[in-house]
Amino acid sequence: MLFTDPYTRPPENWHPDLDEMRSISDIEGALHIPAGTPIIVSPSLELDDDLCHYFSSALSFTDLAPSTRRSRAHAIKTWLDFLDSQGLTDWRSAHEDLYADFRRWRTNPNLPGSPGAVVSEESFEQTRVALRALYDWAVKRRLAQDNPIPSSGPRASKSSAAVKHKNWLNPRAYRLWKAVGIQGHRARIDGSEVVIGGMDTTWRGQLEPRNTAMVDLLVTTGMRIGEACALTSWEVLQEAPGRYEMVLPAIITKSKRDRPVRVSPGTADVQRRYIKFRDAAIRRAQRGGLYEDLEWRTSLLVAQSVEPSGSDLLLNIEGRGRVRLSAMGEDQRQRLYARGRDGALEPLSWFLTERGTPTTPDTWTPVFASANERLLAQAGHLGLNPHSVPEVTPHTLRHTFALWLLAAEHRSIDRGLGLSGVERYDVKRYERAFDRVKEALGHAHVGITKDTYLAPVRTLRMDDLLSGTEHMEIEDVIARLANPDLVYETKAVRTSDDA
Repeated sequence: MLFTDPYTRPPENWHPDLDEMRSISDIEGALHIPAGTPIIVSPSLELDDDLCHYFSSALSFTDLAPSTRRSRAHAIKTWLDFLDSQGLTDWRSAHEDLYADFRRWRTNPNLPGSPGAVVSEESFEQTRVALRALYDWAVKRRLAQDNPIPSSGPRASKSSAAVKHKNWLNPRAYRLWKAVGIQGHRARIDGSEVVIGGMDTTWRGQLEPRNTAMVDLLVTTGMRIGEACALTSWEVLQEAPGRYEMVLPAIITKSKRDRPVRVSPGTADVQRRYIKFRDAAIRRAQRGGLYEDLEWRTSLLVAQSVEPSGSDLLLNIEGRGRVRLSAMGEDQRQRLYARGRDGALEPLSWFLTERGTPTTPDTWTPVFASANERLLAQAGHLGLNPHSVPEVTPHTLRHTFALWLLAAEHRSIDRGLGLSGVERYDVKRYERAFDRVKEALGHAHVGITKDTYLAPVRTLRMDDLLSGTEHMEIEDVIARLANPDLVYETKAVRTSDDA
């Protein structure tokens, strides 16, 4: 699996037989092949013309967000690998039985010959969607006779499927997961309380300010990890007192619509505390000549100046002229730099690696995996069932935000109507709450929101963590839930004096 990259310059020591490939970026540009287009090479080093055409020109693929295109391409490659293992070299002639075998091969760890890393049925649904879209395109172009991929996955009740797939954390669980997994604390049992104590002696915490800034941003705004990685420092560090609102431009959202995001003062403060880490990473990279090397090897977008333009920013890019920030996609933002007062380059991406380069969604996979492992390692002496310890992903935090917001809106509506919350649940009474969450998440229609969150919110709205929040701004309620000094399951969580 390869991806086109028009921004990397060819090396100086170029083999003479490859001279015609020196201008490969220009050739791809003339053919309107977008950056990041997948290229799948067969075991015999051959290309499939139809797959190349699908990846480069099928609107059902090219209109997707970059991260979605990459994940779908990897799903298609896994399917092709399976077909090759079954002796079928032409994917166009695959049939339904082969797909059924493939699904079992990917989801059943006990099946002989299954891959080492199987996926859940819920995760496999993304693979089904990717393959269904490919074969829909192939059938329309008469490349395949039938679509062997079912139009829907295994049936499950809406409530059970929603709760199982859309996992989420209550505020108690988030507090413990963040303290132990992200911030490196030890925790212990003290009577009926879980006490968050000092730092784990094995903790390597250089990345803690950045990681805390990311998880708090996700859980208090509902952003997707790709959207957060696409943010620039200009968008995050707005000079506005108190809370502020940033607008995620359509080009970086999954829905392809602008989406306003309210950021609470507490979350904004966490972002500002990350500045010291970010500045240090940039200075190290500058001293090591990293950005100059990138400028030589890659086609960077260097902003010479920036000026406000309504709610947008207008950038003057070296050699390219004026460009609106809202028109820059994920890949362009990854290459967006500016020159400081001393003329040194620095990235404008908000979240950076320890090396000082922009993070991508893939950067965060091991961060969340390590956090989950650290909490799991302490589960025994905290009296937690290891099987009940949450496996948190960036999307878990998005669902968590949605439920917290929905519960807070329910409580607000109950208060306005003089209800105690124990009355018979009537979803029509809370239409405003579901509409609010729909807009906050960028869902296409409110039915998606209800199918996902209706069942768990009936319980969460009664949570005593919401007591006393009736007169608070909703964003402040979410900020409070993100950092409660309250309870994990049945035990209170508090921070010790030595933490």
